Amino acid sequence: MRSGLERFHELSCIAMLDLDHFKKVNERFGHLAGDIVLQEFARFLCRKTRTGDTVVRFGGEEFIVLLTKTAARDALRVIERLRNDLSAHLIQTDGQQISCTFSGGIVEINDPSKPLEY
Repeated sequence: MRSGLERFHELSCIAMLDLDHFKKVNERFGHLAGDIVLQEFARFLCRKTRTGDTVVRFGGEEFIVLLTKTAARDALRVIERLRNDLSAHLIQTDGQQISCTFSGGIVEINDPSKPLEY
């Protein structure tokens, strides 16, 4: 099966996102609150990305977002928008309001001959 990149020369990007200081959330508010933060972050990402994009929890507080049909310059704008929107978003947990931020990086998938690990 050929990819969209091979068939249509459509670039895509993978973004790796990591919630900042998540250990402190667990220490200050408890692990149940930390679970709520993770769930809300996942919902936030799903709401704020396009239908064709894919959001996956990678491990711990890390998430991967596959931005289909997106060049690196556009993916950077998407990630910056997400960072700004999340920093203004308060997560409600048991009467507490928690503000979160994330750090992230992107890579453009632009060569169909290279394996995903590359």
